[in-house]
Amino acid sequence: MPAMARGSEGIAAPTATVAARKALGKARRRLERMGQRGRRSMPSLVARPVDPTSPDVVAALRRCVWTDSGDLRLEGWSYLPGRDHKQSAVRVYATTSGMDFAWESTVVQREDFEVNAFSSTAEDLSTTAWTATFTSTGLASVLKALPREARRHGQTVEFGVVIELEYGSERHRTPLTKRYRWGSAGRIPGRALDADSWVAPTWRKDVGLVLCVRRAGVVTAAVELTDQDIALYLRSIGDARPTGLSRMPDGGSLAVLDPGKRLQTVRISLNELMGAEPCQLAWADAHGDTPHPVLADHPAVKVQGPTTTAVQVSADRHGGLQLARVDRLVQVDEIHLVSPSDPRLVLSGSLAGQWSGPVTFELRGPRDTLSATADLDGGTFTVSIPLLRDDMWGNARLAPIPGEYRLWVVDSRGNQQHGLVSTSAIATLYRWEFPDQFNVRIENHPDGGLWLVINDPRRLKEIGAYAAKQLRATYHRPGDVGVEEAIYFESFIGKFCACNPKAIFDEICRRETGLRFYWGVKDLSVPIPAQATAVTIRSAEWWRVRHQARYLVTNDWLHDTFQHRPHQRVMQTWHGTALKLLGLDRWKARDSSSFVRSVQKESGRWDVLLAENAYSVDLMRRAYDYSGHVLESGYPRNDILTADAGAAMREQLRSLLGIGPNQQALLYAPTWRDDRSSIPNDLDLAALAERLGDAFVILARGHANTLRRNAELSLARVIDVTSYPEASDLFCAADLCITDYSSVMFDFTVTDKPLLFFTPDYERYMNEQRGVYFELKERAPGPMLTSMEDLADAVADSATIRQQWAERYEAWRQEFNAWDDGKASVRAADALLAP
Repeated sequence: MPAMARGSEGIAAPTATVAARKALGKARRRLERMGQRGRRSMPSLVARPVDPTSPDVVAALRRCVWTDSGDLRLEGWSYLPGRDHKQSAVRVYATTSGMDFAWESTVVQREDFEVNAFSSTAEDLSTTAWTATFTSTGLASVLKALPREARRHGQTVEFGVVIELEYGSERHRTPLTKRYRWGSAGRIPGRALDADSWVAPTWRKDVGLVLCVRRAGVVTAAVELTDQDIALYLRSIGDARPTGLSRMPDGGSLAVLDPGKRLQTVRISLNELMGAEPCQLAWADAHGDTPHPVLADHPAVKVQGPTTTAVQVSADRHGGLQLARVDRLVQVDEIHLVSPSDPRLVLSGSLAGQWSGPVTFELRGPRDTLSATADLDGGTFTVSIPLLRDDMWGNARLAPIPGEYRLWVVDSRGNQQHGLVSTSAIATLYRWEFPDQFNVRIENHPDGGLWLVINDPRRLKEIGAYAAKQLRATYHRPGDVGVEEAIYFESFIGKFCACNPKAIFDEICRRETGLRFYWGVKDLSVPIPAQATAVTIRSAEWWRVRHQARYLVTNDWLHDTFQHRPHQRVMQTWHGTALKLLGLDRWKARDSSSFVRSVQKESGRWDVLLAENAYSVDLMRRAYDYSGHVLESGYPRNDILTADAGAAMREQLRSLLGIGPNQQALLYAPTWRDDRSSIPNDLDLAALAERLGDAFVILARGHANTLRRNAELSLARVIDVTSYPEASDLFCAADLCITDYSSVMFDFTVTDKPLLFFTPDYERYMNEQRGVYFELKERAPGPMLTSMEDLADAVADSATIRQQWAERYEAWRQEFNAWDDGKASVRAADALLAP
């Protein structure tokens, strides 16, 4: 649609009203009477909040880039909840206050399933996406339509971006106030569109996206850096006639400019220009007005050979050029993702400052680092970083752990700096999919730097509330959904392939069943056995498998995505004997009727419930209102603790972890806390390791609920084994164990090794946080300690303590480990596959 003037209701308006001309004239004369020096100037025309006709309209910006032809292209979506989105029409325009003029964009409505993936609504929003293009010719038409006085003296015009939806005869409007902050929508550079205007998209808290048009100023088109000086390529726009260049805000002349030239180059000594703090440049003219900021027009540092000085070039939120002298600078100019079969991130750019090659490029995530090394080539680099990884436990070519990976560069001396994305590279950021392994987005974080965001491998059509609604309708419908002779296994909601389900899987694999095996995983960073097929939780294939498989084995809730079919047999193994209150036994749990119904619905799906011991049978029945079959037969995961395989596992794992033959391995395995998302910090592991000395190595294992929320521990003589899948293997490798209220206490005693309790928050945990089934102090098979000093002494004398607590230890084993005889997996597999 061509640019045209419109009134506040979208109706064509005169080019300028008499009232508007009078208002502008009064404003100009008022400023003159106030004694303003220099050229006469008009007040800026600023954007104001739009009074939307419907506050329910949802509008969001996903991407924003400048095209090579000088157009501003926005990509986003907008809709009115509950309407027929296929029948809507979208108009995107920008308008000013004080003048009823609109800068119209050309809008193309398109289908994009990414909208559904980002939305929490269960509607199909895929047709609500649009691309809006604001052209420089459209802006010129609008500026030409301004009143003569505004055209002649106005220096700044602000246009607030408005989304207008039409549903038949209805029209609904809203300002564009929401955006995806990472990537191009979070950092939009300014650009000179022609000889008379410079546009900077800016976010304002009360208005949303504003297109700020400067009609007079000085723009930096490029920056070049050498060891001695910095070259600025300046361009004058509008009627700006700069005579000098200075620093802001302290002044200080840096260069004299020729007011008769539109284009000119200025070279400034680095020593003269700046210190360590960011510096903003200003220009002045012959009238001696207050200095005006020099604007940034896609600035980029171009390194002229290896330089020992680095200058970071950026733009503030108003588009002003900023320069900062730094020790080291990494700038990424080109970004590519290549080869789905061997996915790699290829980066090209420049390094400036004090670097000692070779350098390593590291993508650092919460529990993983992806890296590659490159030599410096005249200050430039091209590096290819593999995205598949080998984990520390011997598993090869796994997908990266989902999360946010920030780019860092480290040289041979340990100097490091995070990588910045150039303005030109930001425009290329997009979502790329390797759907057979993982999804990846390259983003420019609002705080600066390149980030790689890794997601699970579901396709866009499988993500979001609408996809879940559609899949639920498919597999929860009455009637036959098909039968597959297969077993679906899941442990800890896909975080691991481990625990009781893994032990049952191993036992069934030893039999000739002809069944197909599936493992549910959160993503493909979770390794699974070669005999099984991985299915990503909440993918379409996962829905199908769970509803068609003949057997299901899980150690956690199945949740409402599962509907038990007549052909299916479900075994719930659970994941530990309980000290803490469970399910409906938790405080005030039965006061919530919805929670009671949820628990009853869940337990109603189980055909067999596994219990480690007699103590657990009635407890689990009551906690989950379960009336079905309970198999009291020990825990399959503990079979290795009594078998000859345990000795081999001990040697194998201790070798993998680097534990010496004369060192003792201390396993610290606390439970999680309802008020914390990390491993409990009541125990200072660094201090404990220092106190124990080289004779001990601490194996720190957080709960599964803390696995991906925290970075891996990096302490001397402390090995973080939270990501190791199988706790029973760690029991084999350890010589003694420290826990608190974890179910580890009921499994580790199968080994007959010393068990210590560190419980400084005992009273609070018992009485305020969770509650327990029995008083641990009265029955614990080891000492309960509250200070690090007492704990360290107990560890050093653990053999003696084991003898001192022998009577309690044996009574504990008789009550809780009577069935842990090495054959629990056989009994569980027999019960699952029984005709």
